[in-house]
Amino acid sequence: MNKLILLFFSVFLAQTSNAQSVFKFTDFHDKDSTIKRSEGTYYYGLEEGLWKFWYQDGKIREEANYTEGKLNGSVKIWYNNGEPQNEGFFRFNIQDSSYTSWFKNGQIKSKGQFDYGFKDSLWSYYFPNGNLYKQEFWDKRDVKVLVANARDGSPTLASGSGYVNKYIGDKIVSVLNYSNGILNGEFVSYYDSGVKKESGNYKNGEKSGDWIVFYESTQVKRRESFAQGAREGNMEAFFEDGNKRVAGAYVEGKKNGFWKFWSENNKVYMQGFFLKNYQDSIWTYFYENSEQKESEGFFKEGKKNGEWSFWYKTGEIWRKGVYFNGQKSGLWTTWFESGQKLQEGSYLDGKEQGLWTSWYESGAKKDEGNFEAGLMEGHWKGWYENGKMNYEGNIENGLKQGDWAFWFSSGREREKGGYDKGFKDGHWQYFYPKGGVRQEGAHKYNRQVGEWKYYLDYGQLQRVMNYKKGKLDGKTEIYYPGGSTMAINYYKAGKQHGTWKILKEDGSVLKTIKYDNGKKIRN
Repeated sequence: MNKLILLFFSVFLAQTSNAQSVFKFTDFHDKDSTIKRSEGTYYYGLEEGLWKFWYQDGKIREEANYTEGKLNGSVKIWYNNGEPQNEGFFRFNIQDSSYTSWFKNGQIKSKGQFDYGFKDSLWSYYFPNGNLYKQEFWDKRDVKVLVANARDGSPTLASGSGYVNKYIGDKIVSVLNYSNGILNGEFVSYYDSGVKKESGNYKNGEKSGDWIVFYESTQVKRRESFAQGAREGNMEAFFEDGNKRVAGAYVEGKKNGFWKFWSENNKVYMQGFFLKNYQDSIWTYFYENSEQKESEGFFKEGKKNGEWSFWYKTGEIWRKGVYFNGQKSGLWTTWFESGQKLQEGSYLDGKEQGLWTSWYESGAKKDEGNFEAGLMEGHWKGWYENGKMNYEGNIENGLKQGDWAFWFSSGREREKGGYDKGFKDGHWQYFYPKGGVRQEGAHKYNRQVGEWKYYLDYGQLQRVMNYKKGKLDGKTEIYYPGGSTMAINYYKAGKQHGTWKILKEDGSVLKTIKYDNGKKIRN
C-alpha cells in the first residue's frame, strides 16, 4: 500500500513539474480575444515547436519552428494577400539549406541555397514579370555573376561578362560592369530623377581609381581615389554650394597626413594631422565662423598628449596645461580675459591632485585647498575680494567634515557648526550681519532637531521651537519684547496639534485654540 501511495505521489509531482515547464501561449490583436496574433508553446520560458502568427484580418502571416528559443527548422512567411513571401530553413538561428522568396503577385523573386549562414552554389533572381534577372554562383563570401538580363528579357551579361542594371521599382539606380563574373570596369548610379549620383571603376571586384559622388544638383559632393578597394591619395568633400567641407589624404585606406575641415560659411573649424586613422601631432580648433583659435595642442595615437592651450573668443589665453595619454597631467592654469590668473593647480591621471588656488579678477585670493584623486581633501579656506575670510573648514573624501565657520564680507561671523560626511550635524549658530546670534540649535543630516532658539537683532529671545527630523514637533513658545510669554503652541510632525494659548503680557490667557493634526477643533 505504501509503495502505491509513493508511486502515485511521484507521478503527481512529475505531472505538476511538467505542467509548470510547458506553457501554451496565445496572443490576440483585440481586447475581446477573438482575433489571434500569435500562438505557440514555451518550454522553460523559451519558444519550442511550431509557432504561428496572423495578420489582424485573420490571415496567416508566419509559421516558424523553434528549439530552445531559436529558429530551428522551416520558416514560412506570407503577404497579407495570402501569397507566399519567403520560405527557408534554419539551424539554431542560422539560415541553412534551400531558400525561396516571392513577389506579392506570386512570381518567384529569388531562390538558392544557404550553407550555415552563407549563400552557396547557384542563386537565381527574377523580375516581377517572371523574366530571369540574373544568376550568381556563391562560394562562402565570394560571388560570380554568370548571366543577367534587362526587364524585357534581353541579355545584358553572358558567361560572366557584360553589365547588370540595379532597379528600384521600374527605375535603374545603378549600372555595374563585369568580366569573368567579377566587377570590372565602370560603375554608375543614379538618383530617382535620373541624375548621376556616383561614378567610378572596379578592378577584379574592388574599387579602383577615381570615384566621384554628386549632389542631385550635379554639384560634386565627394572626390576620392581607391587602390585595391581601399582609399588611397587625396580626398575632397564639398558643400552643395561648391565650397570645401573636408580635404585630406589616405594611405592604404587610413587617414594620413594633414586634414582640414570647413563650416558651411567657408571658415576652417578644425585642422591637423592623422597617422593611420589616429589624430597625431598638432591640431588646431577654431571658434565657429571665426579665425580665432579655440584650442591647440598635440595628439599621439588619437589621444591628447603634450601641451594644450585654450583661448577666449576675443583672443586672450583662457587655459593652458599638459595632457598625457588623453588625461590632464601636471600644472594647469586658467586666466580671466584680463590676463589675471583665475585658477591654478595640478592633475594626476586626469584628476585634480595637491594644492589648488583660485583668485578674483582683482588678483585677490578667493579659495585655497587640496585635492586627492579629484576630491577636495583637508583644510580649505575662502576669502572675499576685500581679503576678509569667507569660510574655513575641513573636507574628507570630498565631503565637509568637522567644524566649519562662515563669515560676512564685513568680517563678522555668519554661521558656524559641525559637519558629518557632508551633512550639517550637531550644534549650529547663525548670526545677524551686524553681530549677535540670530538662531541656534542642532542639526542631524542637515535637518533641524531638538530645541531651537530664535533671537531679535538686539539679543532678545523671540521664540523657542522644537523640531523632529526637520519638522516642528512639540512645544513652541513665543515671547513679547519684554520677555514675557506671548504664546504657547504645540506641533506634531509639522502640523498644529493640541492646545494653543495666546497670553497677555501679564500672563493671563487671552485666547485658547485646539488643533488635531493641523485642523482647528475648538476655540
